Amino acid sequence: MKKTLQYLELIDLENLKKVVEQPNEPIPEDVLKFLKQYEADSKKMVACGFNATKIAENIMKMFLPLAAHPAICKNSIEKLDCISRLYGGSHEVSAKLMDLHSTMSTINTYKEKDDLNRLSNELKFYDIKEAVDGYVQHLKGKCQREGVAIGGPNESLTPKQAKLLNRYNAMNTVNEQLKEKHETINECNWNCNLNIMSKSIDEIDVSTYKNSFVYNQESKQIYFITYEGQKKEVNIGDFELFDDEINKLPKNDKNQVKLSNYSLEIKNLINKNGGYIHSEKPAFTEDDKKNITNALEVCITNQPAWSERPYLQRLTDILSFGFKMLYREFCSKEDNLHNKLESRLNI
Repeated sequence: MKKTLQYLELIDLENLKKVVEQPNEPIPEDVLKFLKQYEADSKKMVACGFNATKIAENIMKMFLPLAAHPAICKNSIEKLDCISRLYGGSHEVSAKLMDLHSTMSTINTYKEKDDLNRLSNELKFYDIKEAVDGYVQHLKGKCQREGVAIGGPNESLTPKQAKLLNRYNAMNTVNEQLKEKHETINECNWNCNLNIMSKSIDEIDVSTYKNSFVYNQESKQIYFITYEGQKKEVNIGDFELFDDEINKLPKNDKNQVKLSNYSLEIKNLINKNGGYIHSEKPAFTEDDKKNITNALEVCITNQPAWSERPYLQRLTDILSFGFKMLYREFCSKEDNLHNKLESRLNI
């Protein structure tokens, strides 16, 4: 993708704007070179199929390591807008550029906020959530085939069945934790509050205001408190207009405006005053890492079957925090462990 960015950077934006305004002009050569290179690089993204969501995820994963590249900027996003206009919104070229435009806009937004690590952890959360759920479904099917009742009476389990149930319970616990986190954040986004405070941000317990806005009308400071309890300052260009609009909205006895009731109005209000509405997404955290590590250790010590190898491999690949040695010890033919494997795996 570096070459794609290099060609995008070389496009003359001012000339491109002129061509857009003159429909009969030929497509500039620098634009054609960029599109040809992007077409070549795009083939890597659709190799696994034509699932639109997966393709979009692949584009993000390919561009995120290149976030520092100077071509990922507002200038380039404007170039993509011009190219789409040049070809027309319904043209195949415009359609292919949509995911690239979205990806670059997202990366640039996080880059401007100096929060690229957050974006990386958001992507990792969805990867790990999918991988954990896949492993759980595999273990669930295995329990059904081997006569192990999940959540039911299992007084006469064989040692092999007991270990299978232990693996399922460990991974399912983590799976439920990740699902709850995802659902909680989505629910909080919808039911987000705007809290009008008399105290400053340093005088309140931010942990009680997660996924909500905190606004001090006297100091003219407004923050969004993330799911993890981090403070994100929101920039408002015109606080006088902002206060006028906020004062018109009904509040509860805690001096809160329920944004679920006024989501569109608040979004427009904050955006037109120079700020932004923060849409919280779940991100992979140290707590998630610890919980998954503990669950994997339970699985490893309970003799995973050979059929579980790809699930363990995928999890350790995504986590990438030195857990691969545990995987290899039990689920690889490397390191002269073949004899040990035969005795410890249920092949």
